[in-house]
Amino acid sequence: MASLPFWKIQRELSRFGRQLAAAPGNIWRYWTERPFYDMVTARQIRVSEGGIPSSDNVALFLVFPADGILQSHLHSLRWLTDNGYAPLVISNVPLTDTDRAALHDHAWQILERPNVGYDFGGYRDGILSLADRLPSLKRLVIVNDSAWFPMPGTDGWLTEAETSGYDVVSASFHWGIARVDTEDFRDIRWEFSTDDRNFHYGSFALSVGANVLRDPAFLGFWKHYRLTGDKSKTVRRGETGFSQWILRSGYSHTATLDLTTLDTDLAAMPDDQVIDLAQKLILHEDMLMRGKKLEVLAGPDGRDPKTLIPLILTSIARQGVSYALPHHIIRAKGYPFLKKSPLWACPDTQSIMLDFIDGITGDQGPDIQSEAEALVAKRRDRLQPDITPLYETRLALRRR
Repeated sequence: MASLPFWKIQRELSRFGRQLAAAPGNIWRYWTERPFYDMVTARQIRVSEGGIPSSDNVALFLVFPADGILQSHLHSLRWLTDNGYAPLVISNVPLTDTDRAALHDHAWQILERPNVGYDFGGYRDGILSLADRLPSLKRLVIVNDSAWFPMPGTDGWLTEAETSGYDVVSASFHWGIARVDTEDFRDIRWEFSTDDRNFHYGSFALSVGANVLRDPAFLGFWKHYRLTGDKSKTVRRGETGFSQWILRSGYSHTATLDLTTLDTDLAAMPDDQVIDLAQKLILHEDMLMRGKKLEVLAGPDGRDPKTLIPLILTSIARQGVSYALPHHIIRAKGYPFLKKSPLWACPDTQSIMLDFIDGITGDQGPDIQSEAEALVAKRRDRLQPDITPLYETRLALRRR
């Protein structure tokens, strides 16, 4: 057996040393963050009454209005109220009097809280505030403003979730398809499973039914949820943790976006449509896969569906379909959510997003377009680097 290179041994020893040094602080925070928040920080929570009457269907809408309440927030709230939901708006930043007044006619209650624990900290405060009402609710919807919603012509998601017959309904899932390494993308097998320990439903859109809400263990999950200021731990404890709790508890669950036949759907598409989808793939977090996309599209297989289809499938499995393929799922599948975060990725990803947003129709089209432009301008100094030149150089060297 080949021995490990000395530099790898050094790297692992260094990593272990850093983890060991950080352990006391991590253990201390693990046991104290939530009690300190509940006893001290939570006293800063401010609750205001809105103008929408109470209902046995409640929508918890978490917002982070760093630039104030936007028209898209109000559009989403109108959608919720038009479908019979009483919105509980939770803001992770303090609201101005103007913002509070703007929300009043669109909310049942408004809860302003310190931004501790990211989205799941806000979800927790909202659910704990509903503790006495949970057993009498028919449905609790959890949404946040990390996405614009609903997209034009996709306003049936709430009803679809209610009538699905499932206890927990999400818009989409992550880690439901076994991932492969970037270089092995042609070997992907498109088989859905919830067995992976990282499997989770997207927490930006959840609909929870009465069977779950009446279960004391549901409230117990949120009472005992450990707040953290670490984003990766928030995903692991919150998004993944809650989904895994649903699976362990035996409740029925599903995602309304059915991707089980995506491989055969792509195979049945005309070649030019497959090529178009591959070119519009959004890979704002997965730098390795973004590089592989550029490499494949610039190479001899750049217009070969037999190569592009596994490239698309691998990108979705690794990045998540909500991010990777909005063009297809919104236009062809009626998916109602458009994630915002790719707008502050690299320039090529921005361009794909802005081209799509320019084509959004309906009353909310101009609002989304202006908000997208503002997000791009605000995040310009924090964009990821454009890696296209790096991969063009790499390809040129390979061809020599």
